[in-house]
Amino acid sequence: ASRTLLALGVVNSLYETSLYAFVFMWTPSLERRAAHQISHGLIFSIFMVSKMAGAQGFALLDAYGVSPTSCLGGVFAGSALCLLVPVVSSSYEALLLA
Repeated sequence: ASRTLLALGVVNSLYETSLYAFVFMWTPSLERRAAHQISHGLIFSIFMVSKMAGAQGFALLDAYGVSPTSCLGGVFAGSALCLLVPVVSSSYEALLLA
């Protein structure tokens, strides 16, 4: 059981590390592309709505019997598409919504 707990802790730590790196890099990236002053309140609101949408989406998929492994595959695919947006677009709005 302690090996499983260690694995969970390592995975959670890596996830949180990547999340914080993303948060700290995203705002400066938006500021470089914006033609106007960006609203940090709007950015925070988008983060919170995205977290809520993810939680509700998972609850809905779980209710229909979709396995967490399948959900995770969808999350990885969606994340890859979102991370591709800054590479293919220089639009402030596209980057904000990705």
